[in-house]
Amino acid sequence: MIQQVNLYQDCFKQNQNTPAFNLHLVSLVSLIVILFCYSIYLYIDINNTKNTLTSNKQLLAAAETQVQLLQVKYPRQQINKLLEQEISRSQSVHSSLSRVIQLLSDKSSDQTQGFSRYFSALAQQNISEVWFKKITIDGNKNTLTLQGSSYNPDKIPLMLQKLHNEAIFQGKIFAQLIMTQAKDNDSQIDFTVSTLTDLSEQENHD
Repeated sequence: MIQQVNLYQDCFKQNQNTPAFNLHLVSLVSLIVILFCYSIYLYIDINNTKNTLTSNKQLLAAAETQVQLLQVKYPRQQINKLLEQEISRSQSVHSSLSRVIQLLSDKSSDQTQGFSRYFSALAQQNISEVWFKKITIDGNKNTLTLQGSSYNPDKIPLMLQKLHNEAIFQGKIFAQLIMTQAKDNDSQIDFTVSTLTDLSEQENHD
């Protein structure tokens, strides 16, 4: 009995497996080198981060120390209540003085010039058919109400026109004119003329 062994074929198969093994070996070595390089990079980056963190901590500690020194050198000042009250009082006095000066410098204000100018202007009216019975002047509200009578109602508009020509009455706008027949004299007309739009305000004030 004869048995044959093909040694040539086995050697040929072995040579075919060798390039694949070498390729895997090269890939493994390359992976190991890449991982090693990446590890070195991470190590360096971590060290840099630690150094930066340490430096920042040192800067923070120095800043906190500086703040503490400044707090000791310049302690927080307590608010002086008396000084605050004095400032408030001074501001109130200044505001009051400003209002007084404004009033004194106002040449047209009734509060500073008085009411004699109104009486002088009314006294200059020479319409005998019209006479005044009551004059109400409110300097604070800058209002004026005239009450009077006449036997000739046509003279009342003429009287108002002449009043508007007087300097003291310029700028005054009479909002209402009420004329009624006198209760005790049928030939007499009573009138009320006012700068108020609602005469009930004047009645409440009286």
